[in-house]
Amino acid sequence: MSKNLELMNMDIPFGYINSPVAQASMWGIDYAYEWQKAIWMACWKPWGNIVALTCNESGKTRIVVPVLALSWAAAFPGSTVVITSKSEDQINQQLWPSLKNMAKVANWDVSGSEITAPVVVPHVPGSKIYTRVTKEGTRFEGYHNNLWPTKDGQKIVGPLLIIADEAKSISDDIFDAIERCNPCVRLYISSTGDDSGALWDAWNDESDIWTKSYKLNDVHHEFKIPWTKCPHLYENPDIREKKEALIKQRGHNDPFVCSNLLAEFFRGGTYMCFESSDLQKIQDAMSGMREKMTGHRMAFCDLSSGGDELTFGLREGNYIHPFVAWHHDGTVAPEDTAKRYIKLFNQYKLRPSEISADSGGVGKEIINQLHKMGWPVKRITSNNAPKDKASFVDRYTEAHWELKSILQQNVLILPKDQKLLNQMRLRRFVRKNSDENKIKTESKEDARKKRGEDSPDRLDTLIYLCENMEPYKVEENMTFKNRCPTVKDFFDSIKNGENDNEHNIKDSMPTFY
Repeated sequence: MSKNLELMNMDIPFGYINSPVAQASMWGIDYAYEWQKAIWMACWKPWGNIVALTCNESGKTRIVVPVLALSWAAAFPGSTVVITSKSEDQINQQLWPSLKNMAKVANWDVSGSEITAPVVVPHVPGSKIYTRVTKEGTRFEGYHNNLWPTKDGQKIVGPLLIIADEAKSISDDIFDAIERCNPCVRLYISSTGDDSGALWDAWNDESDIWTKSYKLNDVHHEFKIPWTKCPHLYENPDIREKKEALIKQRGHNDPFVCSNLLAEFFRGGTYMCFESSDLQKIQDAMSGMREKMTGHRMAFCDLSSGGDELTFGLREGNYIHPFVAWHHDGTVAPEDTAKRYIKLFNQYKLRPSEISADSGGVGKEIINQLHKMGWPVKRITSNNAPKDKASFVDRYTEAHWELKSILQQNVLILPKDQKLLNQMRLRRFVRKNSDENKIKTESKEDARKKRGEDSPDRLDTLIYLCENMEPYKVEENMTFKNRCPTVKDFFDSIKNGENDNEHNIKDSMPTFY
């Protein structure tokens, strides 16, 4: 009889008394949601395959996974637990601190990325818990169910549990390697991503291979956990208001809303960076009906090549000057281009500390020339790390969303620039499971090849002019002052006693810069 067949025919003592539900308090968890208990109990039977989808901040990595792992190791002497993810942050910064602290409560040995339970059966080693970041299937080897002979000639099963945390980001070859390990139980648990990959396939499998729900205490719990099933999120008024506003603003089909809040998959592919509401705000900002507000001066130079535009932009307070843009065919010397920019710097009486420039590609040499000529402008690269590492691949992408936020504040005054508007309409982002579901702007080369789009140089200029922009307070009556009042506005103002004389009527008319 083969080892695997022998293992499958042996009795493994799963029961409520040694389950994670019964053990949770041992690991410092005095209260768990019913859906969390249901996932634990679904995993507490041999040869099970469980898949669970959760919203962000559900407690899967802080509670569900570590309690399950520790309870397994405690219940089955000589067993093995492997918890894997593609994300180092997921393992090292989120899972490991919770797992380590719970293990130390029981005085288990914690060393490196491994936890070892005490020996409780003579001649049977203590159970092992391994946490690892895995990016290649060939490296996921050597984990097995074990049969341990005891002193009296009997055999004890040391079953293998494999947990794929944030499974949406794990590549197919790693799932193939997990399959080859033939775990006694495997759990895929993750927030959602686009409609592809092993997680998607498992959730949508119509056979009986995958367990997607569990009946606990006569209540059926589907393992799709949106934020509304997490009382620490939904029952907190401040958090609920913030998340409901986000859903209202972006809509239920928005990829971020689907993944972060609703535990639903979204259609893969590319998406528009600036939605209809953003484009309306852009047109409002180009209307010329807002008051200038003094503030910092910031200039940015987009130093493109290959026939793309070179641009110069200047922001003074909330006012964006009309862009200066021109083309060159690549035969112009970097020194000559630098001299042309210096004329603009002098024209606007700028200081080097007020100027940034794109240092990618041809930009590096132009900036070198500017430095040689006494203009040590700041170098900007697009692949810097974002502030919000959980949402964005790079700082350049994140800056697009900062611009969206600024536009919603009705602060900016933009030049009437059709090219800028078109570039904003066309700009897209991608969201792939391979990027751990983070947002990344579509590469300019892809946009050029797929749809013949030009480089969004004016948009990039605006992005960097507004990056880390200082806050501006918009007065409550500014919207009324800075647009032509509608008939309703006019009669509402009369009703409220605001236009009871000629002076007030005059003051209510729009102002222009």
